[in-house]
Amino acid sequence: ILAIVLGALVALGTLAGFASYSTLSSQLDQLGGQAGLGAALLSAMLIGLVIMTVVAATLLVGGIATVAGQRWGGWILVVSFGLSLLGQVQSIATSGVSMSSVIGFLIGLVLLLVLVTGEGLTWLQGRKA
Repeated sequence: ILAIVLGALVALGTLAGFASYSTLSSQLDQLGGQAGLGAALLSAMLIGLVIMTVVAATLLVGGIATVAGQRWGGWILVVSFGLSLLGQVQSIATSGVSMSSVIGFLIGLVLLLVLVTGEGLTWLQGRKA
C-alpha cells in the first residue's frame, strides 16, 4: 500500500515537474539563441522527469500487483526500492546529507528489507511459511 501511495505522490510531483518544464521551455524560447545554458538545464530536467515517470510507474504497478497477491509485483518493488536506495546514496554523495535524503533512504531501506527478509521473502519465493 505504501508503494501505491509513494507512486501516486511521485506521479503528482512528475506532473508538476512537466508543468514547470513547459513554462521554462517557453520562457527560454522567448530568449532565443542566448539560452545555451538553459538548453542544457532543460535536457537535464527532462531526463529527471523521465526517471520520475518510470519510478512512479514501477511503484504503482508493483504496488497494485502486490496488493492483488501477484508475486511479480513484489519483485518489481524489490528492484524499484533497490534503485531508489542507489539514487538516494548518489544524492547524498553529490548534494550532501539532508534530513529529507536520510528519511527517503531509511524509508526505502525499511521497505526493501520487509520484502527480502522473513515472511516477505517466503511470499516472494512462493514457499509456505
